[in-house]
Amino acid sequence: MPHVPLHGARGSAASLLGELGVPDRMIVDILGHRDIKVTQQHYLTTRESERRKALGKAARALKLDQLTA
Repeated sequence: MPHVPLHGARGSAASLLGELGVPDRMIVDILGHRDIKVTQQHYLTTRESERRKALGKAARALKLDQLTA
């Protein structure tokens, strides 16, 4: 396993937990932050697959997926 600085490991843990659907508040508690904003601004990121899934849901809700090109 490659060497990862402790700070990097925290970010990896936060991203993994977020992908697994762990609520932000729980991730904050696991990382030991006092303010959820710190965790959300610096550690939690979205993946392209998550963004595509969210946009797909929006398209279905707006019935844009039924339009033909």
